[in-house]
Amino acid sequence: MGKDTYYFSHDYNARNDKKIGALVREYKSAGYGIFWAACEMMHEEGGELEIDDLTYSALSKDLNEDFDLIKRVIEDCIYKYKLFKVNELRL
Repeated sequence: MGKDTYYFSHDYNARNDKKIGALVREYKSAGYGIFWAACEMMHEEGGELEIDDLTYSALSKDLNEDFDLIKRVIEDCIYKYKLFKVNELRL
């Protein structure tokens, strides 16, 4: 029985990126997992994610991780490590 799944390409050696390395140094494998789960969710949402408590809650549920940890990692991925880019709010 086949599974319903979709593919998006990414570098197989992303873990060697210096920004990812810094993220992992600070948050261990949880940071790496949160980063990739956010990437997957972003892909599912057409390339963009709303950065809000609803998104943090969804990731927290999906990964069985603490809400505050999810929020810190995502915000560090944006502002500290520049792994995600923030687009201006569209009205």
